[in-house]
Amino acid sequence: MNCAAIIPCCNEAAAIGPLVTAVRAQLPRVLVVDDGSTDGTAAASRQAGAEVLSSSVNQGKGVALQRGLRRAHELGCAWALLLDGDGQHAVEDIPAFLAVMAADRADLVIGNRMAAPAAMPPLRRRINRIMSGVLSSLTGTALPDTQCGFRLVRLSVWATLPLQCAHFEVESEMLVACLAAGHRVEFLPVRSRYQSEHSKVRPCRDTVRWLAWLWRARGDFVKARADQPRRIPLADGTPAKTPCAAMNNAAPVAPIAASPARKVGRVLTRIASFVCMAFLMGTAMDWSARRTRPDLRAGFWWGFVHGALMPATMPTLLLGKDVAIYAPYNTGVTYKLGYTMGVNGCGALFFGLAFYRPKPKAAPPPVGDDVRRL
Repeated sequence: MNCAAIIPCCNEAAAIGPLVTAVRAQLPRVLVVDDGSTDGTAAASRQAGAEVLSSSVNQGKGVALQRGLRRAHELGCAWALLLDGDGQHAVEDIPAFLAVMAADRADLVIGNRMAAPAAMPPLRRRINRIMSGVLSSLTGTALPDTQCGFRLVRLSVWATLPLQCAHFEVESEMLVACLAAGHRVEFLPVRSRYQSEHSKVRPCRDTVRWLAWLWRARGDFVKARADQPRRIPLADGTPAKTPCAAMNNAAPVAPIAASPARKVGRVLTRIASFVCMAFLMGTAMDWSARRTRPDLRAGFWWGFVHGALMPATMPTLLLGKDVAIYAPYNTGVTYKLGYTMGVNGCGALFFGLAFYRPKPKAAPPPVGDDVRRL
């Protein structure tokens, strides 16, 4: 079988031996990339029959994956199956990946843990949903699980991808790069085991790295959108300017529909943004006012609350007159500014919700006979 299994790992001596043995029962060629382990991971891997690529220092999952993929490419393999070294991926799901490979349905096959997410730790499940939702919105394509490390990739496709990430964000980078290049992507339901797994993901550090990659890859999201034309021809002869969506007809990756829930989510996001800006501005002004004018009994937040409770006084306020009912509190500039923001903010939210209408859906581009008529 012209496929190699690649397992990047670090300090997984307890799990790597049984994992290599189970994988070799289905894929004889197993490459373990030991990323600076200090607990005997390399020895356990060799004893189980794997070829080991060792590094003296920990360089990150992205670097380890690239090293394993290069080695598989040098060995003449056409495909590479990627697994995590902690044993969380069920080797019983490998035949499903090999079936996609045999049918030549896709160039990148990714495991979808969200088909049965009950086994995932709650925090990891929430983070995965957020990241997958962000990438789905940016690419215009439904991506149920963008962070799963259980995946199958065609090495001729991998060799053309400009992957640069050194850590866990490489999984998102690989997916978006494939979509941007117009390659076929498919998701397969997989099972996961987390009973004794200790995650090496550091939420704060790795989230910052992921956000940094998100900024660097902003150009790829335009190319990856399902309605954008390709700018270069493919090796199989597919001409340039073929819509990316046409490249994935065989894969169950469908464009996202603008559902009512998404529209409500956009409105709530705008409201949350306004509240956050008001909170940050108000907190800073309250702190400054109480330090410079401790004699003022009412600061920004008093004014904001009073203004939010009295939107009917907007015409009076806009005319430049003080509101008599709050005259005892109106003793400082910060109060007046808070009152103004409260009134105008509530008015803006009211009119925004009352008159909000979703953007009309653009008509699809003409195809076939319609193009000739144009």
